[in-house]
Amino acid sequence: MIKKRTILFIGMIVMSIVMVTPAAVPAGDMGDDDILGREVRGDPGAEQFRNTDLPTALYSMLVEDYGFLKERRFKGSLTALRITAVPKALRLPGSRGYRLLAASTLRKGYRVYVIIPTVDVKYFSGKIRKRERVYITYTPYGVYGGAPVLKLDGKIGVEEKVEKGVISGAMARYYPAKEGDEWKVIIGNNLRVLNYKIDEIKGSTARGSVRETTPGGTEPDKVNTLLIIYDNTSITVIEGGTDSMGQQFKSSDLVLKAPLKIGTRWDARKEDQVKKREIVAVNTSVEIDGRQFGDVLVVREDSIIKVDEQKRYYAATYYFYSGGVGFIGCKITAADTPESIKTHENIDDWFIKRSD
Repeated sequence: MIKKRTILFIGMIVMSIVMVTPAAVPAGDMGDDDILGREVRGDPGAEQFRNTDLPTALYSMLVEDYGFLKERRFKGSLTALRITAVPKALRLPGSRGYRLLAASTLRKGYRVYVIIPTVDVKYFSGKIRKRERVYITYTPYGVYGGAPVLKLDGKIGVEEKVEKGVISGAMARYYPAKEGDEWKVIIGNNLRVLNYKIDEIKGSTARGSVRETTPGGTEPDKVNTLLIIYDNTSITVIEGGTDSMGQQFKSSDLVLKAPLKIGTRWDARKEDQVKKREIVAVNTSVEIDGRQFGDVLVVREDSIIKVDEQKRYYAATYYFYSGGVGFIGCKITAADTPESIKTHENIDDWFIKRSD
């Protein structure tokens, strides 16, 4: 027993993934170890996997300590076996947008489950048919049937690409685009309504329009152009049109930047000001008007509001993006000091919310 514990401790130091079959090796007794974090030379994605700057994790950690690891990203290699519906026992918010991939480790064939978005079913189904290994990044989610449950974060060695009018990939999951897509967001208490539409996918860009209406107002609708630019490291949204003064404008907004993990920071220029943004939450869930959204990523934007030469306020805007859905809303707050600003969990009201 002492020898086993020593091996386990050393393994935790080097952060290598060890997977065991839940049926043959119960949680807490590692039995015959197996390594998940290994690549097979010549496999698509193997070289990228080896060079991906992410740690691996022990099986024991994924089973026993997943609660402490939920916001951490890891890399791993698997053999995909089959795809099923997500069991209710996993209590996954927005589960209709996901499937459960049953997979096994490469050497011992020990079981592991991966929660994948429905947009990735085609990719993993192809791997199952060809009996090819898959290389992924993931975050721990829980345990099911004694085996670790992981949540897909990205597919290593798979470039962002466009297929039949759809932009897909790890980045695009949080701002997806498909020809014909339409969605609506409401600002304030129905003060303004923005209707988005995607008309064309070409290369790594999506083009469409944004129609702005003022319910109960006398002003005519305003229609602006919409351009979304995707790459492997960022998503930029550009709008153009005529403002309330009749002047032509064009605004560019860097809405997301890789890596999609807590602590990622970047600058975004808005209205001739540079805003500081940071990812402050991943894999969370929120509710808007009774609708549950899962796989939510939260971006915080800080700004300073100057009232006069002496008085100023510190403000934060929180943007929420749901995997497979896109932008779902934002919350705002302000305080006299930066330390007094509320976190996104402690703000009840939505300033902007999705309504489709």
